[in-house]
Amino acid sequence: MLFHLIWEANQRYILIFTPIMLLSALAGLRFLTERLFEKGTVNVKKKWDLPILAVSAIIFAVGLVTVGANYGALTQDKHPIHDYQAKQDYAYMRVPVNDRSIVAQTFAAKDAFNTITLKVLEQPDPARRYELTLYDEGTGEILRQIRLTGDEFAVQAKQIQFAKPVSSKSGRYKIKVIETTPREQARGRMLSFGRYNNHKISLYPAGQLYLNGKAQPDVNLGFSVSTEKQAPLMTVTSFAILISILTVITILLWLSLLKVVPKKSGRRGRIEQNVVDDEIF
Repeated sequence: MLFHLIWEANQRYILIFTPIMLLSALAGLRFLTERLFEKGTVNVKKKWDLPILAVSAIIFAVGLVTVGANYGALTQDKHPIHDYQAKQDYAYMRVPVNDRSIVAQTFAAKDAFNTITLKVLEQPDPARRYELTLYDEGTGEILRQIRLTGDEFAVQAKQIQFAKPVSSKSGRYKIKVIETTPREQARGRMLSFGRYNNHKISLYPAGQLYLNGKAQPDVNLGFSVSTEKQAPLMTVTSFAILISILTVITILLWLSLLKVVPKKSGRRGRIEQNVVDDEIF
């Protein structure tokens, strides 16, 4: 976890740590319950258990205060949230779009969507003109058609949003992009989308890249299809559950820190205490 605080933490990289984190959480829960409800069963050295618990309690307390202070930002402020249906955005090789190269990409989407994002590796000259058409692949019907200028394409991504969500009965679609700039005016940089080059495995098996109508095996554009909506990052109920969990953990940690086994006075008390000590060690 310390390593991933300073390095890339992509989902596919951190997935392998999930079992370890679950087992560590289980061990921590057992440690805490033994500390709270049993006598002398803490399986760490005496000089380390209290500092470990103290640091843990402080961390959880700081987390509780931090989360609580961001109540408005988490539950009231609206942020753009994407519900992805297709997401194949890993692409690093250029696919030019010009009068000799028509680019199309098929994809599947079960539900309606309102946003398509295309990976752009090279921004075209502002004077160039393009046409993006979205088809129902099953029927060939044109669902949306948009005309774009070169300056509307930003390097890294071009996000296209529709005023109304798009859907089809077949759930199969095709995006086609062509250049409409007159040949005598087609100067400067041309538009280049991104694709991933691997002729052994397809990163997006549900779709296919086409160049001038010819399928490119195991190759897809870098793109995503999603429904974007404006909503808070968390519901009030989720926030309350999170705060409750952090509060309970913090309280239990502090109770474990404050727990002291009472000593009884007198000879009988000393004998009982020696018995307890023998059980501990």
